[in-house]
Amino acid sequence: MQEFVFLFRNSAEEIAKLSESAKTGYMEKWTSWFKKLTEAGIYENIGDRLISTGAKTIKGSEKVITDGPYPESKEIIAGFIKIKAENLEDAAEIAKGCPIFFVNGSLEIRTSYYM
Repeated sequence: MQEFVFLFRNSAEEIAKLSESAKTGYMEKWTSWFKKLTEAGIYENIGDRLISTGAKTIKGSEKVITDGPYPESKEIIAGFIKIKAENLEDAAEIAKGCPIFFVNGSLEIRTSYYM
């Protein structure tokens, strides 16, 4: 298993559009997703140095996967986690379940590198 970091990006405007009940539902989605990753034994939640090559970005409600970390300036990094996966493609499949897409956010995947 390799280690990967998921960087979460979203727009503050998208979050602000949510009603209070939608925000609560959104946070519940995060709790559920983290529980699923933890139960699968792949959630690490540890940060290390990141490698820029071989990155993928998944964006929007259509979950389009592209190469490279090329965020738009209006997006912010909202947080990150570390997970275990067999390879970058498996990490991308795991990432598709992330709640960040509920607010039209994006998720960047990087290979974690510990010296």
